[in-house]
Amino acid sequence: MKKFRIVLVVTLVLMIMLPIFTVSAETIDYTKTYKWLGTGLLFNDPYLTTVERFNMSDGNIAYCADINTYINKTSPYVKVPLELAESTTNGIIPVGTASKIRAILNYAWDKKDHDNVIAVQYALWHFINGTNLPAQANTGIKAIYAKLLSDVETPGIAASAEAIVNTLTLTGPSSASQEIASGTTTYTFKFTAVSSTGAAIVFTVKDGANHELVSGTDYTIVKNADGTYTITFNNITAASSFNLTATTLKNKSVGAGAFVTFKQIEGINVLDKSFSQTVVGIKPSETTQSRSFNVSFVLPQPTTTAAETTTVAETTTTAAETTTVAETTTTAAETTTVAETTTTAAETTAVNETTTAAETTIRITDETIPLVVPTTSTIADATTITDPSATTAATTEIKDDEIPKTGEANQGILIGGILIALAGSLVLLLRRRKLHE
Repeated sequence: MKKFRIVLVVTLVLMIMLPIFTVSAETIDYTKTYKWLGTGLLFNDPYLTTVERFNMSDGNIAYCADINTYINKTSPYVKVPLELAESTTNGIIPVGTASKIRAILNYAWDKKDHDNVIAVQYALWHFINGTNLPAQANTGIKAIYAKLLSDVETPGIAASAEAIVNTLTLTGPSSASQEIASGTTTYTFKFTAVSSTGAAIVFTVKDGANHELVSGTDYTIVKNADGTYTITFNNITAASSFNLTATTLKNKSVGAGAFVTFKQIEGINVLDKSFSQTVVGIKPSETTQSRSFNVSFVLPQPTTTAAETTTVAETTTTAAETTTVAETTTTAAETTTVAETTTTAAETTAVNETTTAAETTIRITDETIPLVVPTTSTIADATTITDPSATTAATTEIKDDEIPKTGEANQGILIGGILIALAGSLVLLLRRRKLHE
């Protein structure tokens, strides 16, 4: 009977104590565990406790929730919803702090700099462990810390906000390309980015090689009075392209949780904070969304000069070729060939564009053989003359070293005259010789 009473007392004690450390298997997935990867964003401050934003497995990030316990890389964690972690049966975080912790993590999801990470950590410690920010902290940390503690500037966020969809709208510049101007290295683009729930929007810019640019040095982004944004690129000297990405929350709030170590007692999973430091955090890839657009800078297009245009025009004219034919006409036979060539009025004008009307008629000198002009001639202005004797004022001079040109119809008469003259000269010579004899 005595043994029975002892067993009964032990059983009752276990029934009372187990709810403090255990949670229903339907609420926590004990098959999915997490670990600290041993890395994170570590910040040392000479007047403050060393602070780290932890990198957890499966892409989670987290902050310390238990200032008195060290963290290790070997102990497995399970993820517990904040409201369940604050319940009186679990006591992982103080009752009534879940909404405020969610609001702080909602602010912290994109913060990576010294002042923000330290301020976030001390704000979490304030609500979870009752630790306050030391007075030696710099003014930047103090300002952020005060904002996070304020219920006006950072009001608590209920778990239901994690289901409210946040829509991100990103509209790129009307013209996504600009031409580089000589002497100019700074260029701007205007764009719009809107988060339907008012959640913060974070911008990142990368170059064509996927290297992230430095904000404030390589570029700046400012929000205009009309709600639009202007991005200014600096030191642009060559053709290049860039990608701007806007990131914000998928929902009104991050999906926050507490990461707690556990153990098994007689096959039952039991939360146990003593194995490794309890942390609170989020998984950014499940919590955020992104949109992006590209912009580029191009070199000026080459322009066509007047000289180049003149060259093209010269290659399409046949005037030079026509002149060459005229100059190479030196024999009677060649003259016949030229005479047979038919040219249009336009071609005649091109060849003789520098010839005056007076220069188109023929001069017969004492030392040249008379030219026989065709009955019909085409001159530079394309006017037909039927009576060559009507034009007497101007003549064309034929030099001594030129063979006179003849009309095709009178070649036989000319040759015959020459033969008769030669025959007459021969007869006279023979006669003189005979007389001398």
